[in-house]
Amino acid sequence: MGLILLLGVALLLFSSGQGKSETRTDAEGDLSAYGAALEKRLEDMCERVAGVGDARVMVTFESGAAVEYSGSGESYTRPPKVQGVTVLCAGGAEATVRASLSGMLSALLGVGASRICILPLAP
Repeated sequence: MGLILLLGVALLLFSSGQGKSETRTDAEGDLSAYGAALEKRLEDMCERVAGVGDARVMVTFESGAAVEYSGSGESYTRPPKVQGVTVLCAGGAEATVRASLSGMLSALLGVGASRICILPLAP
């Protein structure tokens, strides 16, 4: 009887462990897709700034998205918090371009200038 009970507990633990890994994979995929879409939008915005040519953007996140619940039982997903941004762009060597991009990215993403790196794009 004890062996059957032990086997049942082992099966429950094994099956719940697999579900968690699949959820993590889905969440990582969602975060990756969100990051790629955000980077594309930021590249488009950066390329519209005067003095900026071709641009490449990389965004890093402090953590993944979080589901929050209100008192009424409704839930919503809070996007992940941006940790930092790097922009490689034609025109990135110019101080005025760097200042314009830094101000725009700070306002859009809510990060300080110390978390924004703008560099010239290699030819």
